[in-house]
Amino acid sequence: MKGEKKYLIKAREIAMSAGLPVSVSGFHYFCDAIRIILEDGGYSYLYSKEIYNRVAEKNGVNVNCVHKAMEYALKNAWTKNHETFARWVDEQSKGQIRKKPTNIQFICLLYYSLEVENAKTF
Repeated sequence: MKGEKKYLIKAREIAMSAGLPVSVSGFHYFCDAIRIILEDGGYSYLYSKEIYNRVAEKNGVNVNCVHKAMEYALKNAWTKNHETFARWVDEQSKGQIRKKPTNIQFICLLYYSLEVENAKTF
């Protein structure tokens, strides 16, 4: 549990450094998605829209609300913090994503960035 908490704190730090706005619910839904993946060991969530259902269930909202809030957070980062966000996406994706990432792509980038950070501590 203690290690998981460190992961979640680091996930928030990474999302903030990427330029994702903390003041929108989509930010928190992305962090919830990472928490669910960590708790379940659910790597399959990284390639599935099932993660929306799990985040919605955790927060007592509908799936569409989660999806739209995440999209809004990404759109906000892409338009208001474009240089920072675009640079982060480019670095994390090794140049494979040149436009605003999808929700699932961002979850993957956030998760893999977290894994890289964790690997540095060993």
